Amino acid sequence: SLRRHLESAYTGDAEWTPALREAVEQRINTKAQTERDKKAAEILSQALKDLGYRVSPIEQTLFTEGGELFFQREGWRDYFMCLRVYPQRKAMNFNMVRASEGEPAAPERAKTDSEMEIAWCKSVPKLTETLSSRGFQTELIRDVAAGEHPVQVVPRERITISVVDQAGGGVRIAAPVTRSRNTSDD
Repeated sequence: SLRRHLESAYTGDAEWTPALREAVEQRINTKAQTERDKKAAEILSQALKDLGYRVSPIEQTLFTEGGELFFQREGWRDYFMCLRVYPQRKAMNFNMVRASEGEPAAPERAKTDSEMEIAWCKSVPKLTETLSSRGFQTELIRDVAAGEHPVQVVPRERITISVVDQAGGGVRIAAPVTRSRNTSDD
């Protein structure tokens, strides 16, 4: 083990080789990256909460292994933001989704979809400003206008946030599913 090699080098029983030095540096760098990823997850979660979003628990591996995170504002009913993280590319992608029980997207939903996307787009500058003020730097790579693409419809069980919504006179509870999705460049 690395620990045994270090102890042997420390006591003089083994040589401090370039390979051992490299292994130690790699371990230190990996630990430091894990700590940065954990801190980024904490900053993101708290910033979203401070801006009034309900946020699913963020897996500590979100920025290391990738995955997705759902969040929403009070009153958004079936609409959520999905944040996908691609650590290999050091990229994040936000897109609006609508939770569904399997019903196809109806043309009459297009107006509401667009209104929800417009509301989200108006809040993005405040989110990026908040993240930046907390040391979480972002850079806009691609900006898709609200309504340019249909809102993605996702199965309700894929949403990883527990939500109680009393809008419309009823109570709906979206089943909480806590999982991280290992992403490839999809």
